[in-house]
Amino acid sequence: MSHTRHPNARQRLQRSELAVPGSNPSLFD
Repeated sequence: MSHTRHPNARQRLQRSELAVPGSNPSLFD
């Protein structure tokens, strides 16, 4: 996933990781 194309999405993923760590590892793959 290109974080340069979706900088906001990258930030949302990071926040989601903090909220539910290890919940959806496939999203960060």
